[in-house]
Amino acid sequence: MRYDVAIPPFFASAAAVEDKLECRVLTDFAELEVLSTDWTRLQTATGKGEIFQHFDWTAVWWKSFGKDHRFFTLIVLRKERIVGILPLALIGRRLRFLGYNVSDYNHFLAEPGEADAALERCLDTLRGHAGEWDEIQLENVPESSLLAESLRHLPRVWQRSIVATPGDPCPTMLLTENKHEVLKSSMDKLKRAVNRLRRANVLIFRHIEDPAEMAAHLPQFFKQHIRRSAMAGRRSGFLDHDYVSFYGNLLDRVGVDKVIRFSVLELGGQPVAYHFGLQYQGKYLWYKPSFDIDLWDLAPGQGMLWHLFEHQQTAGIEEFDFGRGDEAFKYRFSNHVRRNLNFTVYAPGYRSAIRRACRRVRETTKTLVGKSPKLEQAMKQTRDIWRDTLFLYRRAGTKPAMHKILRTSGIDKEESWVLFIDRSTSGAPSPREQDATTVKPISLGGLADMALTNPGILDEQALQKARELFRQKLSAWVVSAGGQEEILAWTSIDTELTAPAGKIELPDKAMIVLEIWPLIFRTKRKNYFNLLRQLSSTANAMGLTMWAVCPKRFLPAEDVLRGHGVIPKYRWVRSRILGKTRWEQHEFG
Repeated sequence: MRYDVAIPPFFASAAAVEDKLECRVLTDFAELEVLSTDWTRLQTATGKGEIFQHFDWTAVWWKSFGKDHRFFTLIVLRKERIVGILPLALIGRRLRFLGYNVSDYNHFLAEPGEADAALERCLDTLRGHAGEWDEIQLENVPESSLLAESLRHLPRVWQRSIVATPGDPCPTMLLTENKHEVLKSSMDKLKRAVNRLRRANVLIFRHIEDPAEMAAHLPQFFKQHIRRSAMAGRRSGFLDHDYVSFYGNLLDRVGVDKVIRFSVLELGGQPVAYHFGLQYQGKYLWYKPSFDIDLWDLAPGQGMLWHLFEHQQTAGIEEFDFGRGDEAFKYRFSNHVRRNLNFTVYAPGYRSAIRRACRRVRETTKTLVGKSPKLEQAMKQTRDIWRDTLFLYRRAGTKPAMHKILRTSGIDKEESWVLFIDRSTSGAPSPREQDATTVKPISLGGLADMALTNPGILDEQALQKARELFRQKLSAWVVSAGGQEEILAWTSIDTELTAPAGKIELPDKAMIVLEIWPLIFRTKRKNYFNLLRQLSSTANAMGLTMWAVCPKRFLPAEDVLRGHGVIPKYRWVRSRILGKTRWEQHEFG
């Protein structure tokens, strides 16, 4: 594929004319439904085909997402026999595959001997509609597919208007030879995780076969996926109504007995992992997994994968396809890697030429950075320094207007006080204060839910930090005022307080507030104070004393604290310049 920036001529190639192929543009999905038999014939013309090109899959996608798209599919005929279908839809001024956002692989449906000429005829026809679109995005095209080959064989007039870029790798496990040995070897890598789950409680794996039961499990499956996506810094598709309805519509049209393999892993009767898989023409596709992030350390996702491998021992499949994506775990089990390609076809005109030029510069820059490990590492380190600095200031509740300054300065200095809350004099909050401010424990899953409403504070970095604190056996408490979550506090129960500034031996076992994260900007100081008093009441009920490490900026004056039985004991000062941190500790007189 050539990357020259040029505007193609406005004439059709001689090859397409001489082949006497006719191309029509369908603008209503009902027109395509009439041709479903021809669609199926072309889908299987070059082999077994993919589930993503099954007509039912396309019909379900259009039913779920069609309202935001304009149908724009091309069919190519030779003497009234359909020899090619290019399934496209128009969104804005961009043409994309039908099913582009739910399909791992996309194809051009054509008879093998007609594919090159049919694709060229489609593009020539689209050129006649150039006023309606700016670019055609042909994404997730397998590199060995008929479409990829046909795009390479296009005449130069079209090659010049196409930009090809690498797509996602697609690891897979081929099972045509030594199937049982390959699967057993993969299962051995997951045995420890399965044994850990079995020790925790009764473990049951099953495929849900009743459509009604499957529909009942979908909301929990969606919830797990949304939370797991938040932990990875991604936005789950299940936050969109159309995406949710797509899965429900799949159950109605495709059917469980034909393609869908919806699996659940239950621990003590509770679902801890799901997998929405697809089995079609001898291939099992790892399509949409989820697991309960509150049980992350038990590795329920690995337990699900182990049981899926076990099930495939007796299933009639020849391939376990992990789909597109370069997640590290896939390479632990795959024995072959395919790759997708992405092609962008630009419309004639100077604006498209400018976009092609910018795209080429962007791709060239990415390639050059990738070829220089030192440059790539330096850019990542610089990014991490600014990201860490921004995270610290967001957590400290700095006003949004200061972020631009802080991101470029890389400077941070903060003073924290180590406080002892004397339960004999501090007293419990008044009923009015308790009504205004509530303090409740929260899990990692709850934090992932909160991240949807606090993306600037609880981003991927903050959630990963939270997971690490949970692994250290800390407890999380969320403070709400007026129905709005405002503060997140992290506590432990110990006899000593250990921090970079020093180690403090406590007189007895205590509840210790180790970290405080604001969840909104401009949180009132009294809410931090109420947090300490309410947690002190909780500690008192447990027969514990109460200590806290709290940034000075969140606290009232020292005399006010002492008047309420909150006694400052130590002062910690943290200085941070360009990623380097220094701590100092001082005692109050």
